[in-house]
Amino acid sequence: QTSDPLPENLKRLRLQRGWSHEDAAMATGLDAGVLEGIERGSTFLSRRRLDELAARLDVDVRELLGPG
Repeated sequence: QTSDPLPENLKRLRLQRGWSHEDAAMATGLDAGVLEGIERGSTFLSRRRLDELAARLDVDVRELLGPG
């Protein structure tokens, strides 16, 4: 059990937008498999990549890292 809120927050944002992993990959420039790994909690991003992901999702990085 991880206390990292990123996996749950990323999945919530993706589903709110009605996106598949492939849709999210096209929107963010990250590979669909990488996004799936983040949602599973098995893939981790550097802070720079996390900032890029937030920018491409048009959310503040705190929305990805804060409590759901």
